[in-house]
Amino acid sequence: MGILDDIFGNSRVETESRTAQHERFPEDTYGPTYPVALHQDELEALKELVEEETSRSTAIEQEPLLNEGMDDQLRVKSSAEELSPFIRELIETWEDQMDADPSAVWWPVAVEWQFETYLQYCELRDEQDEDAFEFPANIDQVRTLFDRCLAAQENDAKLAITQKENIPDEEPDE
Repeated sequence: MGILDDIFGNSRVETESRTAQHERFPEDTYGPTYPVALHQDELEALKELVEEETSRSTAIEQEPLLNEGMDDQLRVKSSAEELSPFIRELIETWEDQMDADPSAVWWPVAVEWQFETYLQYCELRDEQDEDAFEFPANIDQVRTLFDRCLAAQENDAKLAITQKENIPDEEPDE
């Protein structure tokens, strides 16, 4: 009988029953994220990378060379000084979310460029003979984690609304 209602225009009752109720979350306290599985050894590998990178100073004459090697679009968005603080905050937030191994952590929307730029920056430093920085032996775990984060973004069905206090590099508006 539904087809006859559609033909004759009597589907008003059915349309009203199909109307979805949407819950609204305030943008000042909630934001979009993707859940990502994180293993403790991957988190430790990321921490080791940041510690190694920030503990090895880059010679002043190396900075222009590193900047030339970085993708222009990514370089415009961030400088080397802004990259490791973001990664550190990501690590701290994820440490707070870890309660088992593995754990689900929140990957913020539209931050992949920061993580990618940081990895690219570290790679350029690793390639320079004059730079004391070298990739830790477990760098593949960091790359695997990043690939998993990118893969999570490909499925919009996994998009979640999360309180900003659980999102790295986000703070709720007071």
